Amino acid sequence: MNRSLIKKPVNASRRMVFRIEKWFYKIGLFNTQQLTFPEFLCIGSQKAGTTWLYENLRCHPELFLPDRKELNYFSSKYRFYGLPLSAYSDYFKAAKGVKGEVTPCANLPLRRIRFMQSIIPNLKLILIIRNPIDRMWASALMYLVRAQKKSFEDIRDEEFFKLFNNRDLFSRGEYAKILKNWRSVFPKEQIHICFYDDLLNSPRPFLKEIFLFLNVSDQVDWNHFPISDTFNKSPDHTMPVHIKVYLEKLYKQSLKEFGEEFPEVVEYWRSGFNPKER
Repeated sequence: MNRSLIKKPVNASRRMVFRIEKWFYKIGLFNTQQLTFPEFLCIGSQKAGTTWLYENLRCHPELFLPDRKELNYFSSKYRFYGLPLSAYSDYFKAAKGVKGEVTPCANLPLRRIRFMQSIIPNLKLILIIRNPIDRMWASALMYLVRAQKKSFEDIRDEEFFKLFNNRDLFSRGEYAKILKNWRSVFPKEQIHICFYDDLLNSPRPFLKEIFLFLNVSDQVDWNHFPISDTFNKSPDHTMPVHIKVYLEKLYKQSLKEFGEEFPEVVEYWRSGFNPKER
């Protein structure tokens, strides 16, 4: 990758140059024949085992993933408007095997999803779905306890509530809307939907289904895979009852919409099962 591009400041003129570049690619004035893109992308969800999946996929001899998880090219304004498309391509240029990456970006706006489809029309997508209430709690602990280094006992309810109502963070658990957006652009057969609970309870079958989706062998030496390991775990604090009640109300409509397609999954979540994280 051209590291000098990353070091340059993302000023207004530079952003405009790369906005125009993206537009030229989108309308076909520029072609992508000289560029190399991933063949699959895990779009999340955040705090749903994406780091675990990344570490395990890297062990498959037929797959290539960059040394860096979460390239965030399409989800970061800094990278998307501050770097040319060739900078993203450079991560995969010399790669062998089926190329992919893991960047939780399931709640991307439609315009960005459409752009991705215009340049990588055959892209396969992996979405891991986790109980949005547990997912939000894990995210809150990650941001407030681990990132900000606050003592859990010192965090006021108002801080949690403010974070829960952050539009970006909340939208990462709106699975019905997420699926609607991606399915409106990509064919259903290019989207693999899987569940965090299955990752925890049956990790090998979980991975095998992904291998089959990616058209690579599911006959592997499991001794080389860190299936039982835990990665990027949020601090371990039990969700208080009043917090759970608050989040249940917050996600009530979203769960209702998601339950129209996956009623058994939502019922399972409502049963109160709260598995240990990966």
